Amino acid sequence: ARGCSPRTSPPRSVVFVSDLEPAFAQPGSGEAVRSVRLGLAEESDLSAAIDVLMDGFYKDALTLAAAEFSDEEMELLRPPLTRVNGGLKAFTRLLLRLQAQARCGGRLKAPSADSPPPQGSLMLCAVEGGSVVGVVEVSIEPRDGRVPGDVRPLDPPWAPRERVAYVSNLAVVSALRGKGLGRRLLRAAEGLAARWGHG
Repeated sequence: ARGCSPRTSPPRSVVFVSDLEPAFAQPGSGEAVRSVRLGLAEESDLSAAIDVLMDGFYKDALTLAAAEFSDEEMELLRPPLTRVNGGLKAFTRLLLRLQAQARCGGRLKAPSADSPPPQGSLMLCAVEGGSVVGVVEVSIEPRDGRVPGDVRPLDPPWAPRERVAYVSNLAVVSALRGKGLGRRLLRAAEGLAARWGHG
């Protein structure tokens, strides 16, 4: 629940996650976090995953403006910003969805953790009570300082670049932050990378 979109089916099992961290719950974290299951994201999870990313990273126009402008300036800016705020949020959500589909598209349609995606990312979801409550992406990228999605020159066949694990878009819904779920997602992503030979 917790204000998240419901998941239509149980997550695909990521068996090795429990091997990495069998008793991950932090002291005082309660049963709620223990009941969270990790699994591979599927196409039907994308909207809920975007909800989690928006909860974790999105700042509305009023919040951003308040940090930059005085109270008097905010009185003038508040009405127009309030009118465009909903549109900016919808546009940001659409961009996040399109970018996630571009990065994770193939693995959302046929989730598999057996090997790293040749391009793009694999998304893991944390699911509690049928709702996606956390996400993380892991990919294997050239060690060149660029992030997934950046334009890269082609590797020359005689000197391929070293490839390393890259973890991104780690987010947990606000109601479950501070309970060790982000750490659990990070360890699962690291476990995937190690399984793929990038430990």
